[in-house]
Amino acid sequence: MYMVMFVLDDPNQLDVVLDAWAAIGVSGVTFVESAGLHRRRAQQAKVHLRYCFVRPTGPQQQSHYTLFAIVETEESVRACLAATEGVVGDLSRPNTGIFAAWPLSVVRGVPKNPAAGEARANRMDSALFAVDELTGLIVAVALVRPSKSLGDVDVAAVQRKWHDGAFARGANRADIEAGAAELGIPLDEHIRVVLEAMQGIASELGLGPRCVPSQG
Repeated sequence: MYMVMFVLDDPNQLDVVLDAWAAIGVSGVTFVESAGLHRRRAQQAKVHLRYCFVRPTGPQQQSHYTLFAIVETEESVRACLAATEGVVGDLSRPNTGIFAAWPLSVVRGVPKNPAAGEARANRMDSALFAVDELTGLIVAVALVRPSKSLGDVDVAAVQRKWHDGAFARGANRADIEAGAAELGIPLDEHIRVVLEAMQGIASELGLGPRCVPSQG
């Protein structure tokens, strides 16, 4: 298992990042409001100005958020990174954030979903199992589109990537097939239903239509 940490520079993007992580199956995320040393020093410097008659006119320093999550595989780490950059942009650019991950030698108390073939308590559990890996695959397909929009993804695009073993390796195809079989739904129909549901909340997932600046 791996610990994923992401320091989000823009606090207004917190919910969108959380939704993007949830869409690829990353759950149990912990986030805390945080501030770096540079911002702390800037705040301390302002204390010495408290007796001034004129208030400083510079921008107010915002805190940022640090997110933590435990994922099972390195492929899941990479999927999490791709989902993050799908929201905030290229992390090599300034004022986006810092993403890091490292392997864990001891993990206790992390719940796991029943694997393929294991009994599930009810049909809701079966549905969650069926969509868990598929949502991550669909997000990965959207993120490699030029628009990074779910609106430009169709069932055929998902099926093409399905057969590409090097693409989104962390998305367990066997679990998706087993989940669809548990629900008694053909695989292509299962993909369509899940894709349409995700397209209905594409903006909330940070994968909706994006404005393209006009030329000229």
